[in-house]
This record gives sequence, structure tokens and C-alpha cells, in this order.
Amino acid sequence: MAKNSRSRPDLAIEALDGALAVLEYDEDNQIRVLTRDDGREVVVVQANSFNVSRLYVTGRPDGRRVEGHDSYFDLVRAKVRAHKEEHGADVGFVMDEEAWGLLFVESYDRYLRYLFFSGLDRWADVKRDTDENLMVCAWAMRYADEETAWRVYQYKGYILMMNAIARAELALEDDDEPLADREIARGIDKIGAYCRECVLSDHIDAEQLTREHYLANMLKYRDELVTTGRLEEASREDPRNVV
Repeated sequence: MAKNSRSRPDLAIEALDGALAVLEYDEDNQIRVLTRDDGREVVVVQANSFNVSRLYVTGRPDGRRVEGHDSYFDLVRAKVRAHKEEHGADVGFVMDEEAWGLLFVESYDRYLRYLFFSGLDRWADVKRDTDENLMVCAWAMRYADEETAWRVYQYKGYILMMNAIARAELALEDDDEPLADREIARGIDKIGAYCRECVLSDHIDAEQLTREHYLANMLKYRDELVTTGRLEEASREDPRNVV
């Protein structure tokens, strides 16, 4: 078969073989942060000599650009900003179902990234990604119909929990225990407010899941910080009293 008529699978496999050869598997260094020539950081995970995955630290986790923007999130943010500049407010801004679907899929990929980064204690990255997913939740509730909005809004309790933990961990990295305690308290308050919102909008399952897991996890997290000596004794609050 002529070289210019090779199949796509054959070309793809050759590219993967070449990438594995360049990376040179290191059993003692299975997670590496590499920097591309354009300055973007990429986390490369190689658990063995024949398997590799990569994750862009910023922008879309897959590194693809969308209409000149680093992510679909950035594209939507630019569209919202342009609408406000043209009309003086965001009233009337709309997106079709396909656009929301693209935004939600990217948000899920961002969730996978911040979940992975939380295991690496990359809390600044976790904060950034959860901030952006919380913004997606806010956009959905403001600009989409209720059914579409709750496709992502149902996960807000979990996102709030991870965001609060990231903020607390960043404060602890700076040896600012009072700020860490305030971030935890703010997180608990925000999750409690979300629970009340779920009850008022008749999303009882989301409220129960959030209260029994994410709110309880925040209280457990604070207790563990105190127990391990990372945080001074803080006031305890029964999760049943928060909502």
C-alpha cells in the first residue's frame, strides 16, 4: 500500500507508538507536567509502558480551541459580554439546545479534571474549574428553560463542596487558618442555601442527596482538619440545623 493511502487507524496507531517512544516510560515518575511551546501546561499520566493519557491544565481539558477561544465556556462568556454591551443588559440572551449541550459536556470534562487535580492537591486549578462550573450553573438558571437548566444545576451542591474545600486548602497553604475556617463556613452556608432552593423548587431528591452527602462531607472535612491539627478547634454545627 502506498504511503499516501495508508488508513486512518494505521496512522493513528503509528502516532501513538511515536508518542510513547518520545515519553520514555518512567515507573517512578508516572505523572508529569509538561509545557508546550505555546506555554500551555499538560499533565501526562502514564501508568505503564503501553498506556498514556494527557490533560490540559487550562482551557478545555482536551486542549482543543473553539472558534478562537480556549474553551466553549470562554466563547459563551464572550457572547454574554457582547450581548450586554449591545443591549445594555443580559435580558434576552438565549442559546439553543445544542449550544447548551456542548457547554454541559465541556463542564463534565472540567469536572473530571478538577476531580483528578484534587487528588494531586492542585487546589488553585480545582478552584478555577469549580468557579467556572458554578458560572455555568448560574447561566443555565438565568438563560435556559428549567428542564435544560436542571441538567447541570442538579450538581451544584457537589460543585459548591469542592469549591469550598479548594478555597480552604489554598488558605491553609498560606498558613491562614482563620480564612480557611471562614471559607468552610461560607461553603456550608452556600450548600444550605442550595438545599433550601431545591426544596422550594420541588427537587427533593437533589436536596436530600446534597444534605446527606455534600453538606455532611463539609462538616466531616472541617472535623478532620481539627483532628489532624491543621485547623484550630472550630464550632460544630449539626447539618440538620443548617437547612
